[in-house]
Amino acid sequence: LFVRNDHVTYVWNHIYLKKVRNTYEVQKPVSGRRASDCVSPSIAALTWELPCYNPDQMPHRKGLVLSYLDGHVTRVPGSTKEHSWWAYHSRDGWEEDHYTCGNQH
Repeated sequence: LFVRNDHVTYVWNHIYLKKVRNTYEVQKPVSGRRASDCVSPSIAALTWELPCYNPDQMPHRKGLVLSYLDGHVTRVPGSTKEHSWWAYHSRDGWEEDHYTCGNQH
């Protein structure tokens, strides 16, 4: 299926890294969490596309399509300064009401 879908697949945000990005936040997984336990649903991603590493390989004009807890879907541009969208942004909105790494995407 991955090959037949132009080498694109979608990932569920089950767990994210701690703010310092050195280990996983296992005490507060996204799976099973109540929506009311999210600080900012409009920036809390539920799914995103792979590949999510190099913008030149990202599936939508050097960007990714993400779905968020509040129900909206949007395209975000990739960044050459980040080695992985997930490592820098999967925590956004779940614990803080701002973008954890300081930039929107």
